[in-house]
Amino acid sequence: RTLEKGFLMWSRENVSNITSNSSVLIAQLEENAVRIDPVNGTLVEKLPFSLTDTNYVWNNDGLYAYTGNKLYGLYGTDKAVELEEVILKVSADSDGFVILTENKLYSCTSELELKNEGMIRNEKSCSLAISAGEIAVSNSQATVLYDRETLKVKHVYAGSSIAALANEKLVLADSTKLSVNNVYSGNEIWNVKGNITAVAMCNGKLFAADKNILRSYEGSSNTSAPCVTVTYSTPADGTDNWYKGLPVATIKADDKETYVESIWYRHNGGEFKPYTESFTVVEGDNLIEAYAFDSKGMKSDIVTSFIKTDITIPESSIYITPVKNEKGWYENDVTVRFTAYDSGSGVNRIVVNGNVYDKPLEFTKEGTYELTWYAVDNAGNKEEERTEVIQLDKYNPTTGINVRSDKGLSIIRLEAQDSYSGVDYIKYVLDNGNEKTYENELLIYEPGRHTIRWQAFDKSGRKSGLMTQTFVVQREDGIGNFMAFAELNGKKHEVKTPFSYDSQIYANDAADYTQWPYLYWERAYLHTLPWYVIGGDYIQYLGSDMNIKGKRTVEFYLKKNVTLYMFAGPEMAVDGSWTLVEKKFGMQGHWYKDGWNVYKRKASKGEKIVVEVGSNVLALPVITAKQENN
Repeated sequence: RTLEKGFLMWSRENVSNITSNSSVLIAQLEENAVRIDPVNGTLVEKLPFSLTDTNYVWNNDGLYAYTGNKLYGLYGTDKAVELEEVILKVSADSDGFVILTENKLYSCTSELELKNEGMIRNEKSCSLAISAGEIAVSNSQATVLYDRETLKVKHVYAGSSIAALANEKLVLADSTKLSVNNVYSGNEIWNVKGNITAVAMCNGKLFAADKNILRSYEGSSNTSAPCVTVTYSTPADGTDNWYKGLPVATIKADDKETYVESIWYRHNGGEFKPYTESFTVVEGDNLIEAYAFDSKGMKSDIVTSFIKTDITIPESSIYITPVKNEKGWYENDVTVRFTAYDSGSGVNRIVVNGNVYDKPLEFTKEGTYELTWYAVDNAGNKEEERTEVIQLDKYNPTTGINVRSDKGLSIIRLEAQDSYSGVDYIKYVLDNGNEKTYENELLIYEPGRHTIRWQAFDKSGRKSGLMTQTFVVQREDGIGNFMAFAELNGKKHEVKTPFSYDSQIYANDAADYTQWPYLYWERAYLHTLPWYVIGGDYIQYLGSDMNIKGKRTVEFYLKKNVTLYMFAGPEMAVDGSWTLVEKKFGMQGHWYKDGWNVYKRKASKGEKIVVEVGSNVLALPVITAKQENN
């Protein structure tokens, strides 16, 4: 019967086995194999071999058998190959042979020339299937798919014991299911459940035996277009899906049934071009469009991906009015404005001292203000913090003068105050002299009328008005010409002269003397003096000075170069500028029965003398100034 009509053409008896390569038909008749004409069934020739108990395989026009460790030609060829191990399975097609032994897998040409070999562990009950590019070896544990050219493992499928290869598909079957898989990706395309015992491929159809039922499955060998995806090396790390860097874009495509032949893309318009490698996106908008072709020429839909990138830090500016002066200070109310610019995503906000800036800042009170700010764009990029210090001094310094005059000497003290930045210096001009910077009090000795002009400057650069003061230095009258401006704890005291045996050291100011049992008013005078101190100036204390508790300070100025003498109690600590002249001099026994210590020192005109008297000292020191003849 033909395949089309099903009519019987011929028949032969006693045929136990047949094999064919589609052009030659060989049958087993009783003990020998014979070649039969496939058109009329007549005997063409008797063959010197048997198909009984023989494993055989066709390669082109040659029929080969394999037993033991040998593969050899039976019909149409005399080629043979002998291996070291027992041959378990052989498969062949027009490209050559694949030979499976217990420990190795061989790939040979049609001439039985070895192309490649690989180590492999097999079972005797394994099965072998080949296609143009793949080899499938199955045993009771798994099916392993090899690359036919390199013999490297492509995929491993656990649990499948039956395999077939055709149309770039691997068919796997076991007691649970039948599945069809992509030989390139290894992924499953479809499956059905069942206890599959055998599979075969014929004319584009898949046949599977499930128990006693043979089922046929058909359909196109390629129905699905590739699936294209666009991915990026980093996720969006900015605000509102912005990228703060430039990620690398990668385009991938997968095909369910075969493999991806090519990928085409374009970036921000233009012509589509072949995709060969990942690429870095640009700053700003990025529109990526891509599609792919599979090995059968099926084209995918165009996939689009859009991202926004901004790698530029925003830039802010500060504007302050009015302008600051040469010393960096502001002299009037200050207004501060901020602006920012961003070329990418745009400015989102400006943060000043932790608060979002929304209006100009006003500073109306004197003080120092530190402003720290930065700008943030809509992508989340933040500029580095910047700082500006505003120093505001709105008021000029005020100034004053203190004039103290005595015979032959006036002391000028210039004073200034400032409300915030502080006084920097005072400039003055005395009479018609040069302008000078005031540092210490001025001592004026020249008798007559004098004029001083001065002006104060603060640290912000402000200045007071120009002030003028006139004062008079009195002429000396020959009395008390050495010492001036004597004070005890800041209280003015008189300078008397001459210093002699009857000099009154304490003046009567109605002091309470009850705490001084050895001192009466008539005893406030000196009893005796050393000859070398007689005739000078001396400081006269007040009776009330005896009631002062604690530390006491005696101060005075000198109008001439003099020698100073000081009578001090033995408990008084005297600084090193004084030289001890005499110990226990009996000047006034009512204070110190054992006498006073006498000290002296040289002092210069204009010098200010300060003597510190401790709280433990009973009596104030007696101080006199004398101009020596030499």
